[in-house]
Parts: sequence; structure tokens; C-alpha cells
Amino acid sequence: MSFENLMNAYAARHQLGALDFSDNGCRLMIDDRIDVTCLQANGQFYVYCDFARLPDDNYQREALLLRLVEKNLPLLANERISLCIDPDRQTLAIYSYAPMSSLTVGGIEELIATVGNNHELFLQWAEQSSAPAHPAMMMMP
Repeated sequence: MSFENLMNAYAARHQLGALDFSDNGCRLMIDDRIDVTCLQANGQFYVYCDFARLPDDNYQREALLLRLVEKNLPLLANERISLCIDPDRQTLAIYSYAPMSSLTVGGIEELIATVGNNHELFLQWAEQSSAPAHPAMMMMP
């Protein structure tokens, strides 16, 4: 089944109405708050979702990325969630993928649910990482 046919079947099952396809993909809103892009490339079906802006400061950017990569490793093995950077938009994103050749509407549902469920987790991790450090307490003599 083609990408557009699969996505239209997914949209019909979830009563989403007509989808707007562009650049081999389409965008969906999950739970009225998570913007997800579904696309196909090189025989793979991808579900992609931004979750945070990259810090401008290189030191903060590197520290955030190291913390997120460390937390992402177990998810990569168990849930196939990958962390990535969108250099054009200066954002952090997560994605998951599956081969187009064996994909079903149920498989699309699983991928979208996995990305949607992990979006909040990554968002919390990014917010915790960017929280200002507690100021040192000064003791007066």
C-alpha cells in the first residue's frame, strides 16, 4: 500500500478528515497538543516530532545534548525512539521509523503512539536540563 493510502486509512480510522500531503509527508495533531510529521523516505516510514529549541549558548547546548543522549540510549533499544537535531530550525526532535514494505495502519498507530508517549518525557527532560541552577547560599558571619 502506498504512503498516501496508508495515511488516508489512518485518518479515516481516527476521523481526522482530509490530510494535506506535501514533500512526501503530512502533519497531524495528536491529543490537540503534539504536532507530528509523518513522512516516507528511502523505503522507510518516519514519525517525527519537535520537542524543544536548542539553547543559543554552545556550552548549554552541549550539556543538554549529552544529558538527552544518555537518557535516549535505553529508549533507542527498547522503543526505537531516536533523538535528532533540526539544524535549520534549531530544534530538538524525536522520531521513530519502520519499513514501508511491511507497514500497516496498525503499525502507523503504534509508531505515532510511541512518539506521542515519549514526547512529554523528552520535553520534561529538556526543561529540567535548562532550569537555572539554584543560587549558592551565602552565609553571613
